[in-house]
Amino acid sequence: MTPDTSFGLRVTSHGATRVIHAAGRLVAGAGADAPAWAAAGTLGLPDHVLLDLGDVTAIDAGGVGRLVGLRQTLARRGTRLTIRTASARVRCLLHLTRLDAIFGIAPGRDRGAAAGLCRCA
Repeated sequence: MTPDTSFGLRVTSHGATRVIHAAGRLVAGAGADAPAWAAAGTLGLPDHVLLDLGDVTAIDAGGVGRLVGLRQTLARRGTRLTIRTASARVRCLLHLTRLDAIFGIAPGRDRGAAAGLCRCA
């Protein structure tokens, strides 16, 4: 049986803000390596990027690395990155790795878990 490696990335613009919506498996060998990430970090020079991870169904170290890399690329250009929606899995992993402290995460916009709870065992 072949593992599900489906992943989609959509970028939209709203004035000086870009919205990146990711859906599917944000893992090494799949979504974390999607060529669309390179384009997402180079679309003009927006003031702000909102990252919607509410439809991410799985995330691993490769996915976290991709998020950190995107944040660094945007910061070098003076662009602010905020995670506007996060699935329970993403929110939990960011909390466990303490990366929630470096990513701006919009409060109360997570999907599938109560804020502050982390049950990703």
